[in-house]
Amino acid sequence: MQDVSGLDIRAILVMAAEELEAISDTAMLDAQLLLAKSLGCTRTVLLARDYKDPIDRKVMTVFKGLIKLRTSGYPIAYILGYKEFYGRLFFVDERVLIPRADTEILIETVLNYLQKHTAQIIREIGFGSGAISLTLACELAGKTIIASDVSADAYEVFQKNKEYLSSQMKSDVHAFVGYLWEDQQDADILVANLPYLTTDECIERQEQRWQEPMLALNGEVHSGDRGLGLIYELIKSAKGRIQAIFLEASSEQMHYLAQALYQAEFRYIKIEQDLAGQDRVIWAINSGYI
Repeated sequence: MQDVSGLDIRAILVMAAEELEAISDTAMLDAQLLLAKSLGCTRTVLLARDYKDPIDRKVMTVFKGLIKLRTSGYPIAYILGYKEFYGRLFFVDERVLIPRADTEILIETVLNYLQKHTAQIIREIGFGSGAISLTLACELAGKTIIASDVSADAYEVFQKNKEYLSSQMKSDVHAFVGYLWEDQQDADILVANLPYLTTDECIERQEQRWQEPMLALNGEVHSGDRGLGLIYELIKSAKGRIQAIFLEASSEQMHYLAQALYQAEFRYIKIEQDLAGQDRVIWAINSGYI
């Protein structure tokens, strides 16, 4: 950023937002969040201040550093150290995928299903930050939620979020490190937002300076599986074992997942759309439960 000495909050935010426009679709919001972090307050408190107030030089030094980090392509959530998901804040860092708003559709779909069907044990595969399992534990009472992830690093982040949200949780959550469903523990319904990019797509994103862990993005097991290798494995392991399954993937992959679910004897296959009207969640009921 250019010299901002003597400028007030409004002018500083406008200048920062202009600099962030090349990297962010929410430039002004990013600028406000980063200035609030530099000041050690919330965005709400910042917006309540007199915009004619000057900013301390030490604060500006911190702010400039954060702006530089953001313009380099570093995710705003990693800089802030948190991401809001389903009305709650989740701690995130480079060890886990940043929760997306579109994944809230997966939560809504599971909650709607459980209003009409009885299920006690909910199993999540690939918990990451814990956004899905912990949100379900906060929204649902008296359930047993079992979650696993192949990443020991993600497990540490999960535990931090579990502790932070403990006072809001209405259901028990048990988490451990493990690959897909190799543990073979019983479950009524299965929920997963597994990696669904190909290796080539991951390389492409690395070239675009994506900072999120490739382990959380690359779903390719065999060449030509369209990035769905891990999800295919999970569907096969779920055949005849659960009541229903809920999966997130890209709209282009839904046709292939519907085929895989049908081959695994799942029926009543439904697809839900995200906020942009794109197919985002596919779910199905085991033929023995219809």
